[in-house]
Amino acid sequence: MLLPYLQKMNKKIQKSLFELTRNCRITTKELGKKLHVSQQSASYLINQLKKKKLIQADATIIDAVKLGLTNVIVGFNFVNFDPQIKKEVIDELCAINSVIRIEEAREGVDIIVEYCNSNLSAFNKTHIAFVHKFQKSIVTKFVVPVIVKHKYLKNYLVRKFEEQDILLCGDRKVVDISPMEMSVLNILIQHPNYSITNIARLAKCSVKTIMTAKKNLQKKEIIKGYTSIINYRKVGIRRYFLLLKLASQSIGDIKRLTEFARLNRNITELVKIIGNYDIMLTIETIKDIDIISEIRSEYAIEDYFIVETGNIQKLSYLPVLK
Repeated sequence: MLLPYLQKMNKKIQKSLFELTRNCRITTKELGKKLHVSQQSASYLINQLKKKKLIQADATIIDAVKLGLTNVIVGFNFVNFDPQIKKEVIDELCAINSVIRIEEAREGVDIIVEYCNSNLSAFNKTHIAFVHKFQKSIVTKFVVPVIVKHKYLKNYLVRKFEEQDILLCGDRKVVDISPMEMSVLNILIQHPNYSITNIARLAKCSVKTIMTAKKNLQKKEIIKGYTSIINYRKVGIRRYFLLLKLASQSIGDIKRLTEFARLNRNITELVKIIGNYDIMLTIETIKDIDIISEIRSEYAIEDYFIVETGNIQKLSYLPVLK
């Protein structure tokens, strides 16, 4: 059995992963300062992380609700475990533009999929068409519309705890964006690390125009940040989703649990959802921990469901806009 990668790596590499998941557009000069190494060493570290595929991809963090879109998370189980069928299912999901996340799982369900559509009716149409096509191969385990997401830093990678709460979805006013802003947003969805010069070249306009459009997207809080996606299995990070049904749905209980999640090193995301469960936590850890028992001892939990994740096949925050 291979030793998990993080157990063999030094603190600089763990810190690098932390900083790149916080901002994948960080300059090598700035990263070098944070790691107390030269700019050249920082550049080498990034190249090695990507060469060894410890970083799987990068993504632009976008608040889809600002554009009038709705997110829905779905769990699927396979009925037919033929490897070819599994490949066909995942390939089909990857080809659906409104599917922004596909994660294989090893416990609880077989696949977690997140859709991002204009409304629930549009989601249902896409979902039903997909399920019908593979009705002999998969079944739907759960469907949960997203109310709001809280994204936290991966503080389990570093010694010093740093607070950050990126709020996505929720009750937001839809904002208008210009054709140029739409063009820049689409480029950053597909190429989060492109320089302003490269974006300008691709969009066929001036650097100044691109800088203004990018600044406007950030000012309107459509773009909320940039992140790297870790290859969790290869690095040796255990990652799982914990779906909770609270015995009491009082505002006070939800606020207390949200505060607990915000201050916990191993909880990297809290999602408020609608359906059989109220909260979905993303928990990541290098070593064995028992957050579930801690939560159940502090909060009145009526029911819970655990999904341990496997490979990430697709992950973005917004479909390519048309």
